[in-house]
Amino acid sequence: MNYKITISFILLALISVGVFNYFNSNQTEEVSIDPPWFYQVSMDDINFIEVTKKKQTVGFYKNTDRTWSFVNPKGIPPSYERWGGVTLLLSGPQTQRLLVADKVDDPAQYGLDDPNLIINFDLIGGRNLRLKLGDATSDFKHYYCQINDFEELFIISSMWNDVLGDLVTDLPYPKWYVKRNPKDMVGIAIYKGDIESQSTPAKKFETKNNKDWYFMDLTQSENDSTDTLTQAPGTSYAAFFKTSEKIELDQDLWSKKQYLTSGPSQIEVAQSYASEPEDYAKFGINNGGNAIELRFNSSSQKGTEFIDGILLKIGDKTEDGKFYYGYFENNEFVKPVLKIDSEWVDNVMDLYDNPPIK
Repeated sequence: MNYKITISFILLALISVGVFNYFNSNQTEEVSIDPPWFYQVSMDDINFIEVTKKKQTVGFYKNTDRTWSFVNPKGIPPSYERWGGVTLLLSGPQTQRLLVADKVDDPAQYGLDDPNLIINFDLIGGRNLRLKLGDATSDFKHYYCQINDFEELFIISSMWNDVLGDLVTDLPYPKWYVKRNPKDMVGIAIYKGDIESQSTPAKKFETKNNKDWYFMDLTQSENDSTDTLTQAPGTSYAAFFKTSEKIELDQDLWSKKQYLTSGPSQIEVAQSYASEPEDYAKFGINNGGNAIELRFNSSSQKGTEFIDGILLKIGDKTEDGKFYYGYFENNEFVKPVLKIDSEWVDNVMDLYDNPPIK
């Protein structure tokens, strides 16, 4: 090869390297910032959650069996459907980036002088985590956030404000704990046996217009048994699939009993974690026992109206006689053992034996 050509290639390569290094050194370096330490926090690390929004506060604590409960009302678990979203969110907090590396001179500029949301976490090892969410960003996809009063400013996914803020404004009570308005109630059924079978003796009180109630005795039926536990939410168990002669009620007597359709005045949790038949058997709860079903008007988040319901399976009476053990029948894996107001249960069961009919 010609030496002049070889030298020319070498000089060209050196010039190229020099130009590259010059431009590279004069460009702004993009700094890679490690995620804040709380990015590594998982739901298993958290023992306590407290959320404050507009001076209203709600708190939750983890039980020794790893289930969660309200601080007030103490021992009542949050709705499984709602709490699932919280677990998913806290298992991977979505902080996007460190926005300001230096001290925030004017917290009010980001709404942090009067935070929209304050979230406190107690973690294993005695650690505490406090997040303050200020104003939303211009695209409303994130919120400005400070952690443990550190000087750095973060932006965090708007899901934190939406999911955790809703815990305050719409308390996630389980369906069985909510006290219903009598005007929303459309039915009550009492079972003496297997709730899945249409051959089970049952009696019900029902209304179609929320005013005129009637009684049906379903103790005699030639229908085949049917499994209704796989039905979608809003469908009923066996009694509300059956019909018989409508019997008119004595309205004076019924007016004194109708309050029972709204559900028990008091429910507590006896055992927060239960899932297997033997967990319930020791409380006298079994498939052949009594059960009470309540039916009521409801609506979805999109405003679609439908008939919903709860069914409480009843077990033994507590030693002090104030409650019956029971649980809310549903398709969830964990169904806590409840203590249900015995006066309500006894009065409802009396409707079975002594219906207020004409």
